[in-house]
Amino acid sequence: MGIFATRYRIAAEGLAAGLRRALAAGRLKPEAGPDQVAREILAVSDGLQIQWAIAQGRLDFVAEYRAYLDRLARTLTTDGRALDRPQHRRSPAAASLPSWSPRLRTVRRAHSPSRSAEGVVSTESGRRARGPPRRAGSR
Repeated sequence: MGIFATRYRIAAEGLAAGLRRALAAGRLKPEAGPDQVAREILAVSDGLQIQWAIAQGRLDFVAEYRAYLDRLARTLTTDGRALDRPQHRRSPAAASLPSWSPRLRTVRRAHSPSRSAEGVVSTESGRRARGPPRRAGSR
């Protein structure tokens, strides 16, 4: 299995597991299908990343992804609440993730290439490619 397939499988399984725990705890509506919702979340993330690349970085990925997750949370949660507002500026992408997906935060951190403040991505192979610029002070 290739690196991207493995990364996708780990992310999908981790997200689905978090969604199952939230479902079992009564925080998600019974009709929420954890596997299907996990695939949907990843599809939106992947699609927005492609749109960001096509727009040459002019798309605000974090704002768009957060808006999607906010709509999803209001639709699937039993209390219909939106996402909590980020508490700090250190990691806006991680702070935007719904409370029922702590595993995704770990998966994204563990499998993300390192990124400099200029937006240059350093991959394990040592190649460099342009990526979304990081905000000052973020890791």
